[in-house]
Amino acid sequence: MNHELFQPTLKPNVDYETKSYNLTHYLLAVFLGGLLPAIVLGIKNAGWLRIKPLWSYVIAAAGVAVFFFAARYAHFFAIGTGIMYYFLMRGKYRIHMRLYAKTEPILPEAVLYALLGKAVEWFFAAKGVQLFHGN
Repeated sequence: MNHELFQPTLKPNVDYETKSYNLTHYLLAVFLGGLLPAIVLGIKNAGWLRIKPLWSYVIAAAGVAVFFFAARYAHFFAIGTGIMYYFLMRGKYRIHMRLYAKTEPILPEAVLYALLGKAVEWFFAAKGVQLFHGN
């Protein structure tokens, strides 16, 4: 008889509990806040849900690259970045809600990152041409 089957599969002293923001509130924060909340809150939530970091960083890099190449339409691309994170986290979020059925509050961080994100967007709108092309 194989005694390996009777060994515990969960390792001791490892926290397997996940946390998450409400994904609907996350999309609302992205819609109102722009690119910075989409990336920062998306990476944080993906880490809490234990999604592989590579996917999270690829979406963040794509969002930043598109922001610099098409600053005029940055808000639309920010919403696209948020939607990509939403679909990346949706499966793990459903599992989290079935197991723990609670979410973390997003409002204080969303307001902070939305204000910072709008300040960065305003700076690049006002000074971006001089930064990239000189006087």
